[in-house]
Amino acid sequence: MAHVKRISLALALLFAVSLGIYVQQGLSSRTPPLSIRIAVSQTPLSTPFYVAQHKGYFKDQDIEVELVPYVGGHLCFQALTNGKVDLATTSDSVIMFNSFDRRDFSILSSFVESDNDIKVISPAPLKIREPGQLRGRRVGVIHNTASEFFLHSLLLISGISPQNIELVSLRPDEMSAALISGQIDAASVWEPYAYEALQESTPPPNVINARGMYTLSFNLVSMRPQASNQLTEHRKVLAALGEAIRYIAKQPKEAQKIIAQQLQRNPNAIAHSWNDYVFKLSLSNSLISTLESEARWAVSQHRVSAASIPDYRTFIDDTALSATEPAASLIR
Repeated sequence: MAHVKRISLALALLFAVSLGIYVQQGLSSRTPPLSIRIAVSQTPLSTPFYVAQHKGYFKDQDIEVELVPYVGGHLCFQALTNGKVDLATTSDSVIMFNSFDRRDFSILSSFVESDNDIKVISPAPLKIREPGQLRGRRVGVIHNTASEFFLHSLLLISGISPQNIELVSLRPDEMSAALISGQIDAASVWEPYAYEALQESTPPPNVINARGMYTLSFNLVSMRPQASNQLTEHRKVLAALGEAIRYIAKQPKEAQKIIAQQLQRNPNAIAHSWNDYVFKLSLSNSLISTLESEARWAVSQHRVSAASIPDYRTFIDDTALSATEPAASLIR
């Protein structure tokens, strides 16, 4: 009887060891999650990325995503081209400026639009309320970004030559202090930095009304060429962003709390511009038209050395978006 017990115990131990080896082999052979670094501009426009991270939508897609913060889409794009990140968020104007110098990147999807994100603001004592009152003034801009294109468009539409103002190149987070100190007389800047200037100045600055003049889009871009594993990464990232955008639509207050916490901003700063944002995944002909219009402006104003504009359809790669959300790709 004792002999039988010893045999049973030996068999049980052998089974346990075998099972442990099998489980260990199974775990070690499992493919680790894809690791992706994304350069993300520090504005409320980036809400879908931070919601996807906060709610676990990236993990649901079996990808490990690191969101790398930068102050502006132009710096995000630089990080991408310098190989510091795998993907980047950036505005249409940054895409336009860089398209004259390089053709080795692709637009995977737009994810938000706003026709009131950029504002031209000026200290109240200067009484600048109309574009014509900017003549002879020093105006802060973020060079080669939507900030500069927006200001130039406002001036040209108002019949004012950009040569009639003095452009001062600044970072967005320098604008408020520059206005207060008198270094500049006005600033063309996006949110939440426009809100900061409104709150930090007494009395609040004047805002030149230009809502609807220019619709800015923020886009997800990658470098070429793209291997098959990159297509999988892009598809998974876009699927997670799609879930985040649906959450934003259903729970806007919670989404505002998430982005306010991530950007370490006053929730009022987020609420101030929230209704100006339209979050959606898309690739449409309107993006092509915007890029073409911006490029023609850049050529006519000698902001670039080229005499003709690029074919922006060649920068569009809707492979991942079509696989993830087919109705979102409207390029024809």
